[in-house]
Amino acid sequence: AKHFGPRTLKNRLRGIYIKNRFKRQLASTQLLLCQTEVVAKRLRDVLGFRGSISVCGTSISPSVFQSSEAPPEPDAFAVHRNAFKLLYITRYYPHKNIEGIVALFERHREKLDGVVVFLTIAADQHPNAARLLERITAHGLEKYVVNLGPIEHNRVRDYYHHSDALFMPTLLETFGIPYLEAMASNLPVITSDLDFAHAVCGDAALYCDPWKSDSMLEAIRQLKSNDAL
Repeated sequence: AKHFGPRTLKNRLRGIYIKNRFKRQLASTQLLLCQTEVVAKRLRDVLGFRGSISVCGTSISPSVFQSSEAPPEPDAFAVHRNAFKLLYITRYYPHKNIEGIVALFERHREKLDGVVVFLTIAADQHPNAARLLERITAHGLEKYVVNLGPIEHNRVRDYYHHSDALFMPTLLETFGIPYLEAMASNLPVITSDLDFAHAVCGDAALYCDPWKSDSMLEAIRQLKSNDAL
């Protein structure tokens, strides 16, 4: 249950309903398509599926990254030009562990001086989202955790290009498209030391424990202080 994050009662009930309905449908399913071997294994171990599974990879839009021109710097980044910029492109979902990022800066803001995390969530995406944004303000973390709001797809390349790392301490993914987007942008990745992340990133990421602020802190400081890394 800890992989699902701080869900509301409605979310938990909906999750139970969907899982039970999906499990019933599997009884008459002959073939499942999924994105990674990790998902395939989970379908067999958790839901008991015994039919055929085909693993089909995923991709990113080449139009976002295939350009010889240097992308313009986003206005929000210009204000923090001298900061170590971490980017987390995502909608709000409880399993994305954005609460963990806020808790990290609540506990270690002094040690993370000069580090800024940019989010892309909106208050109306989930009941927890509005509360989280209020928490950032209430704890005086606006200069450490900056919410850009949803960004247009054709501006994604701009944000990746002008960031120092993708910071994605997510608790659960079926794949994680930002991993590929970051790699396509030659951007370092800091992410969760969990099976789904290893399946996509392999040795091309710096891993941390997404439930422990100290572990996330160490990964950020390690990357920030080591250009070779």
